[in-house]
Amino acid sequence: MRRVVTALTVVVAVAAFGSLALAQTPAAKTAAKAHTAVVKTVKTAKTMSAIGTVASFDEATRMLMLKTRAGEKAFTLTPDAKLMAGAKAAMTADLVGKHAKVTYTEVEGKNVASHVAVAVARKTEAKKAETKEPAAKK
Repeated sequence: MRRVVTALTVVVAVAAFGSLALAQTPAAKTAAKAHTAVVKTVKTAKTMSAIGTVASFDEATRMLMLKTRAGEKAFTLTPDAKLMAGAKAAMTADLVGKHAKVTYTEVEGKNVASHVAVAVARKTEAKKAETKEPAAKK
């Protein structure tokens, strides 16, 4: 008799827990599909670039406005965004008014910049500017 009761208890337990497991399966599959879609979106995010003159930069919000031929574009800099002036790191104060190339991706309709390269004046151009200034003062 004990064996019959034990066997019946096992059958009832398997049926009860089995139905719970089956009830959770579609939700788990949906969550897995959503996670896979997010991963694919991040991996397939297209990196783009824009070239223009930096119109403004707000330190607090890390918003950069770039004036391009097509108009002004707004970019949000990531916390680990690289700011470069030639081969050296640039300061945020050096950005405004400089010609720059911004590398970014579009995330949820916003331009998120990961790299900003500021143009550096060439040595020959700087020397020419120095020699022309004294002549203009006469």
